[in-house]
Amino acid sequence: MSADSLAAAPRLCNSVNDRLSHLFLISIQHFYQPQTPKTAIFIHQLRALVGLSYAACSVAEQHWESYQIPFQRFIQHSHGDFRYHWGAQLLLAQSLAKMVILTIESFYLLDYPNYYHTFIQTLGQILANESIALANKTEEARQLLHMFQNHTSI
Repeated sequence: MSADSLAAAPRLCNSVNDRLSHLFLISIQHFYQPQTPKTAIFIHQLRALVGLSYAACSVAEQHWESYQIPFQRFIQHSHGDFRYHWGAQLLLAQSLAKMVILTIESFYLLDYPNYYHTFIQTLGQILANESIALANKTEEARQLLHMFQNHTSI
């Protein structure tokens, strides 16, 4: 890969990471109590997102080492099942956000393979949950998803 193409790679700033982490935290706290069938669906969506991110980061390799820490945190906490780890909600939210950002950058390096669209669709489903609307964060979630879909940086 040339230096020019590396320079053109989208770099997502810390504020994007913080904003995405906050949206994950809102969702995790919402689905923690009371637990409903929607909680299990949400956890399934998180696991699907992490599975797709694992594939992209492992193939792209450039972010593989950086990806390991948040991924291991996710795995160590019952594969993201926050119901068993009340005290780790913030850590899980931060780990999820970091994995998403590393994955978006990895997809760029891979020239956006077909499963990129599945990743974005899954992320969109996660960010469209009722807790985001209740917290009046729908527009922020929409902006972040739009940024990821259009491969731009804020």
